[in-house]
Amino acid sequence: MNKQKLPEGWKEVELGTLVNIKTGKLDANKQDKDGIYPFFTCSEKISRINVWAYDCECVLVAGNGDLNVKYYEGKFNAYQRTYIIETKNNEELFTKFLYYFLSKYVEVLRTNSIGGVIKYIKLGDLSGIKFHLPPVEIQKKIVTILEKIERAKDLRKKADDSTKDLLKSIYVDIFSDMKKYDVIELKDLVEEFRFGTSSKSGNKGYDVLGIPNVLGDDLILKDCNKVELTEKEYSNWRLLKKDMLFVRTNGNPNYIGRCGVFESNKENYVFASYLIRARIKKDLLNPYFLKTFLESPLGRKELFSKCRTTAGQYNINTQGLGSIKIPLPPINLQDEFEIRLKTNKELIEQQKHSKEQIDKLFNALLQKAFRGELYV
Repeated sequence: MNKQKLPEGWKEVELGTLVNIKTGKLDANKQDKDGIYPFFTCSEKISRINVWAYDCECVLVAGNGDLNVKYYEGKFNAYQRTYIIETKNNEELFTKFLYYFLSKYVEVLRTNSIGGVIKYIKLGDLSGIKFHLPPVEIQKKIVTILEKIERAKDLRKKADDSTKDLLKSIYVDIFSDMKKYDVIELKDLVEEFRFGTSSKSGNKGYDVLGIPNVLGDDLILKDCNKVELTEKEYSNWRLLKKDMLFVRTNGNPNYIGRCGVFESNKENYVFASYLIRARIKKDLLNPYFLKTFLESPLGRKELFSKCRTTAGQYNINTQGLGSIKIPLPPINLQDEFEIRLKTNKELIEQQKHSKEQIDKLFNALLQKAFRGELYV
């Protein structure tokens, strides 16, 4: 630890002198989803169990995996690679302060942890931690500040979850009874299906979209490879606004049929051979309605029924896509859905910015707190 002048009352300590550290005793498979007690494993998610072994206020550190940190008070049980840390004297080292400190220090543990695919830490990695400890009244004031920011983070998460749920409710609200609409094959709603170019990519030419660009509602139009094409080839594979691209082959079945909408008016974009372009008849079908339908349970079932498997690869061709059956609401309802969908998306982006600001503030306060620069 770098030597520095500490604020009055602060001292340099070694964690092992202030806490008792033990580990859980159970295998991870002892969990019971209907259990009445928390069961702490190395997962971020807390499991359940019907038998408790510990009843205390403590900080829990996952000994392998992503090395996450949790705080808990009460009866619980723990996996054998989970460290249970109790302070010897809560009036010297406040448990909640220790939780926030280790939540920040875990970044160091991740960097220093041992192992290959699964990282892990040893008892000495925890007990040997040296840090600057403020007086307990300062610890408690720091905890009060950080708890307020953490509550704001929790409220932000709940708002984000509600916004995502709103998207589902928008779909249900507009299309609550799909059975009342005529069922149409996709080929009758599309001007053309086309496979992408197999030309070798290079450093110049047209921007070519591939599987990594098919994420989210719209296509990602950055970090593109380039491909050189003749004028005729470009006219075959160019993308126009409201075109849709579908992933047609992949080892992961969840990627098959994944699609995005091309929203740019810019020229210069084409698409690669592992994708299929659908040029939609926009007077009949809204691409955002189609995308949302294909991501619904009914749509995924219909899409998977058209897939084929070859040598571990899942595939769908233009004939398979064209034969997908879609309950087709009137185009005005589909267009209304797009408007509400994009309004919802804008709200999510605003919330994302808000979350980033809260996270940045929280991390800045953590750093200041443990460098002795958060004066309270």
